[in-house]
Amino acid sequence: MNRKIMAKKAKKLGVVTEILDEAKSVGKSP
Repeated sequence: MNRKIMAKKAKKLGVVTEILDEAKSVGKSP
């Protein structure tokens, strides 16, 4: 696979993980 594509995918996954983590912490605390 292309290195640029891999970097883009990794970045997207990182952003998604960050958003999910934020949503989780927001959902836990009222």
